Amino acid sequence: MHLARPPARPGAPARSSPERQSRPPQPAPGVDSCPPAAHRPLLASSIMFLVSARPCGLPPVLRRSRLQTRLQTALLSLPLLLATAASQAQSAEAKPAQSAKPGPDAPAAPMQLAPLRVQGQQAQPGVALHPSAAEAAQAPYKQAGSSVHIARETLERFRGTSPADMLKGVAGVQMADVRNGHALDVNIRGIQGQSRVPVVIDGSQQSLEVYRGYAGQQQRSYLDPDLISSVTVEKGPGLSLDGAGAIGGVVNMTSLQVADVLAEGQSQGWRLRGGIADNSVREQQGFSVFNRKERNNIFSPQSYFGTIAYASKSEKLDWLAAYVRRSQGNYFAGTRGAEAYGQSRLDAPGTGMNADPVYTYYRVGEEVLNTHSSNDSVLLKATIRPNADQALELGLRHLSALYGEVMPSAISRTPASSEWVTYVDPENTMQQFEPGQMKLTALTAQHRWQPAGQALIDLKSRLWFTRSDSTMFNAVVGSAPVGRDLPSNQLGDPQGDSYAQALRSNVRGQRWGAQLGNTSLFFLGEGQSLEAKYGLSYTHEKTGPGVDTPVVEADLRNNRFVRSAVRQEASLVGSLEWKPVEALSLLAGGRLLQYEVRDLNRRAHVTETRQVPRRAVHLYKNGQALEYVSWYPDAQGQFTEASLRASPHRLGTLGDLGYDSWKPNGPNNGAYMDSIASAWRYDEPLRRKGSKFAPSFSASYQPSEGSLIYARYAEGFKMPSVFEATVGNHFITPNPDLRPESNRSWELGASGSLRDLWRAQDRLSLKLAYFENRVRDYITRSYDPSSYSFTMSNMERFETAGWELQTAYDNGSFFADVSGTLYTRAQTCDAELAQKLRKARYGKTQATPDCVDGGFGGSYANTQNPPKFALNTSLGVRLLERRLTLGGRVVRNSAPLHRLDKPWNTNAYTTLQQYYPATLIVDAFASYQLNKQTQLNFKVDNLTDRYYLDPLALSPMPAPGRTVRADFSLHF
Repeated sequence: MHLARPPARPGAPARSSPERQSRPPQPAPGVDSCPPAAHRPLLASSIMFLVSARPCGLPPVLRRSRLQTRLQTALLSLPLLLATAASQAQSAEAKPAQSAKPGPDAPAAPMQLAPLRVQGQQAQPGVALHPSAAEAAQAPYKQAGSSVHIARETLERFRGTSPADMLKGVAGVQMADVRNGHALDVNIRGIQGQSRVPVVIDGSQQSLEVYRGYAGQQQRSYLDPDLISSVTVEKGPGLSLDGAGAIGGVVNMTSLQVADVLAEGQSQGWRLRGGIADNSVREQQGFSVFNRKERNNIFSPQSYFGTIAYASKSEKLDWLAAYVRRSQGNYFAGTRGAEAYGQSRLDAPGTGMNADPVYTYYRVGEEVLNTHSSNDSVLLKATIRPNADQALELGLRHLSALYGEVMPSAISRTPASSEWVTYVDPENTMQQFEPGQMKLTALTAQHRWQPAGQALIDLKSRLWFTRSDSTMFNAVVGSAPVGRDLPSNQLGDPQGDSYAQALRSNVRGQRWGAQLGNTSLFFLGEGQSLEAKYGLSYTHEKTGPGVDTPVVEADLRNNRFVRSAVRQEASLVGSLEWKPVEALSLLAGGRLLQYEVRDLNRRAHVTETRQVPRRAVHLYKNGQALEYVSWYPDAQGQFTEASLRASPHRLGTLGDLGYDSWKPNGPNNGAYMDSIASAWRYDEPLRRKGSKFAPSFSASYQPSEGSLIYARYAEGFKMPSVFEATVGNHFITPNPDLRPESNRSWELGASGSLRDLWRAQDRLSLKLAYFENRVRDYITRSYDPSSYSFTMSNMERFETAGWELQTAYDNGSFFADVSGTLYTRAQTCDAELAQKLRKARYGKTQATPDCVDGGFGGSYANTQNPPKFALNTSLGVRLLERRLTLGGRVVRNSAPLHRLDKPWNTNAYTTLQQYYPATLIVDAFASYQLNKQTQLNFKVDNLTDRYYLDPLALSPMPAPGRTVRADFSLHF
């Protein structure tokens, strides 16, 4: 047998046989001991963990794990295969060549290692960590599955007002509650939330579970789009190392690269970018404010950004540093089409409950409060190439941001006072909250080791860490810690100017993870090939109170705490792809997943009480009423002026209010007896663990060069998230019997990529796919009408299905992109819950079917119902020797797939669908290349100034009206 050596890489030094023989002996994987530490890759401990019984210096957290034996056993066939192949290869190479021809009884042609192909982003010698821009753009049309790639040029062109605008118009993708909170909550093919769709940046993950009151829940990822170079959206469960638990898909982002900063031909240099925008105004101070209507223009901008970056590249080292400053004011809503949002939208057969019409709060052309933001971001990045076999990328990202947000239930307009009701706030005022705060730091390391001369090892590894510190106003009053013992009437008013004390949530989240994966490629003879991929990933997540939230006994006894838990997840993934002929590919693989989550909180229950006297009084200052408060006696049981001033208040004591008089409230001079807890017992902390195996299969065939038809079946398991599996607030009862959910996904598709179709060097790419997701044991919130309680529960199943189209054409002078999604189904089925609703005495749910559109009452699925269809069209031309680019984009979203206003959708009176009518939004863009170093860009978002609501909005906040942007980029 002959071991096929790969050709030398471009730019790599020639390797003679003596040079290779001078290296220490390299044992076959899984046969001999681990290689010496000096010859292992820089970051990865060793691939031997996957193919032998020795951990080869893995971190203790993995080496000590009980997963090792189980995970190795699951893919035992792979190391045996590789070990046998490598052993045969070495034996065959050691034998002299035979000149005799094989006889008729000679054995079949032996297995042969395939030649190695190396492609990458940089025109640098050696291996590359990232695919080239051309490879990434064509990958969606060459694989048995669905994905979308978004290049830096497109990201900068359609940056928009909110960070989530960067993914607007992507087939099969919608963003939830885009305008409230300045974060990403991604919906892929009707599936979102609870780690079903992770956002990965340079291999690292960060997300925050955010409670949204009556509107539901979000899983937010925070980032600065100005530091992102490209985005790839992978749809459905997959076998990537990033895909553990990602039953909806994965959003993979790559931060700025050296090639993004340097102009062609540069080895070092600077890049400056800056821009301004109209249609915004600086945020107001105070709680109750009036919405302004005076829109500015581009010559008096209130929103701006600036970026400065430096990069250098050489044979051994590439590095860059970038800094971004961005400030965005409250934007103004559009002026056309608001009449579609002024109707009641109530349905007679329903309960009469539905989300309020947007126009009730925000009128045409008005300032939309709580939409401002400001952030500073830093990126440091270096790629080290110690030799032609290895590349190591190290990165640091930091984001410090202030962003407007408001609880959806706090969005209201003060009505006029009447003889029956007097409102404290002036008529037509609305609430503006303090901005939320986010500080996020990420450390990443990515390594690739691909020794020349063989195809057994293409080892990739990652190590990453993220930490986020956030302060928001989205807690549940009575469940949020206050740091001391306070009576319930001093916890703040979530609808009043003391909202900050009632809703403050200070959270620290930390995650770290490691990945190790390898690819081996073989020729089996007679045109056959076999590719083996296998790897291990591990993530550790800890969330709890931030540094500004001390943990005190008074809070714990009153069940006031920040959700706190530790969650660990490990997975072993592997696949074999066999090509019996070049045009046919058959793949089989799977993922073994194991997790454990440990709650750090526990519920307290009162076992004894005692009676304590108090008096209810109103405090006054200068004749004006301040507050209704509780007055407690002193240590001797006497009500004195001193004990009044010393009585607790959320701001300190009652004396801190500066009152000058008081009056009793109620009979007996406001005297009451309070029952105060004096003894407690605590539940045992919740702890869960489990493991699952999810298989995956696909078959693809190439009828001709550049074309592909495929069928794919993939399962994915998602273990309960921290939000689902732990104690949080008193509105949701924990469920100790919660089971993992599994997505059984089918996809059928066809794609093609044609060159030189109508003119030389043009390219047309297109893809059509049908998808179907069936999520068994779907985890969501449920409402039990018999006990009037909410709990996290497993639904029997949740289903989505539909069609997707992707096309792209470019001939150099003209380019076009057309993509669309048509949903045919998004429903929840649960016969047991449906039976309970049919037996309920109230709520008109006697006719509840076993399967309902969207979700049952109280389910988060009601807020995640996608548009029935969405169509995105981008067209552009390049003129003046391609120095001038002109174009536009049209995004068409229909109304929701289903109107979720039936009694079984609304009987819980929360998580109601925020109905959004159909929209057609037009954007225009132009760019001009002044010279090789300088480019000017001009854009108009929402050209026709439509008043509209984004799909999947939780908050009744209209999107920005017409916004004009101008920016430049300069290389030097």
